[in-house]
Amino acid sequence: MTVVLDVRYPLGYVHATPWGTHVNEGAVEWPLSPWRLLRSLVATWRMRYPDVAADIVLPTLSTLAAPPALLLAPRTEASVRTYLPSENHRRGIKGETDLLVDAFAAVAPGTGIAYRWDIDLDEAQQQALSELAAGLPYLGRAESLCDATAYFDDPAGEWQVPLPDSDGSGVRTLVPALPFDLDQLCLSIRAMREAGRLHPPGARWVRYEVPKPMRGGPPRRRPAKILPTQAARFVLRSRAPVSVSQTVVVAEVMRAAAMSRYGRLHEGQASEMLAGKNAAGMKLLGHRHAHWIPLDLDGDRLLDTLVVWAPGGLSQHDIASLREVRRLHFNRGDNVGSAASMAIGIEASGRLIDLGLSIMSARARSWRSVTPFLPQRHHHAGRESFDAFLVDCVRRELVARGVHERFSLELDRTTSWGSFRRYRRAERLIKARPGRGFTIHFDEPVSGPLCLGQLSHFGMGRFEPCLR
Repeated sequence: MTVVLDVRYPLGYVHATPWGTHVNEGAVEWPLSPWRLLRSLVATWRMRYPDVAADIVLPTLSTLAAPPALLLAPRTEASVRTYLPSENHRRGIKGETDLLVDAFAAVAPGTGIAYRWDIDLDEAQQQALSELAAGLPYLGRAESLCDATAYFDDPAGEWQVPLPDSDGSGVRTLVPALPFDLDQLCLSIRAMREAGRLHPPGARWVRYEVPKPMRGGPPRRRPAKILPTQAARFVLRSRAPVSVSQTVVVAEVMRAAAMSRYGRLHEGQASEMLAGKNAAGMKLLGHRHAHWIPLDLDGDRLLDTLVVWAPGGLSQHDIASLREVRRLHFNRGDNVGSAASMAIGIEASGRLIDLGLSIMSARARSWRSVTPFLPQRHHHAGRESFDAFLVDCVRRELVARGVHERFSLELDRTTSWGSFRRYRRAERLIKARPGRGFTIHFDEPVSGPLCLGQLSHFGMGRFEPCLR
């Protein structure tokens, strides 16, 4: 069996300092060592997928300790010199600065490094490796955002195989020593430095024939026409399950976490697509910005998935910020039961249909309520009947989303929607909107997703197609 880990850098920049060199030497680790890769996979397992059994992960990592073959993208190397105020600046002594050299490799965006092993993994190990690869946020320093994928066939290419170390040719690269030792692999860099080690314990050097950096940058190619990234799907894991009735809370917490990560990565700036507001703080019109939609896919009335869907498209910076979200934390006033936090791991990004969510993106004539529809205005009993009021509310919402098909409503008078939280975290119970459920029958088929009404960007007013 052939196992390949394909690590691609969507921003095109790889920041990594080789072992045994100072950051200001301006050296770049290329290729990124298999030793670094396995340490990153272990960190991803423990931080994002702690529920994956150790008796599955450890044998998988042990087989990956063998030196892989490498497929390398063309690159250039460069550095940025930054002068920062020295330590004396705090004491009022001005004029002294410290030099910081940020060296990096530049590759064509969407390319990177592939690692290949000729090993055998069973089905459970393949699934575990695929999950760990999908959850890998970066490889290198934290600026080296990546998209990693595991697959199990042998792509064509000029693979670099390990060279004999005796002749001294090629580039030295760290790989885990055999037999594999997890404790030595996870030893901190500080502990290694304090022990005065010239190279990490549990690691050995292997040489690869690596092409020299190009001059003048990677070849420019006309990019293929691709659809904008409109959605990202997450898996929710919690020891204390969270009911679907708390959809609004989970959606709000996810939005706040993603905006916080975006601010950290971009010096306090905000993403219009994630926030739903422009730079002046005005709300965006047209509902093209992000919808935060928690889902119950297995039908047990507990939330297990969260989808971020933005019809206007998510940028690479938005996706990078979403990948940084690892755990959702709740407050006591959120009333989500005994859950204090919830682990979260991204599965994929793309169109909804690419994420296995065809039930949301289907095309149908009839759509039924899954979460309560909250009218966006108050009903005045003396002016119009409730049915006419509801039809008018739905019509306004559909027009705002570009749907102009004729429709009729069939009220759901059997389902009670009172258990759903219908107000935001900063509001009190008195602000809860009345919720209604119904089926919308269109004259012509309409494509989803269909989210209407107040709090529709937080999971309320969501409809699913009636396919039978």
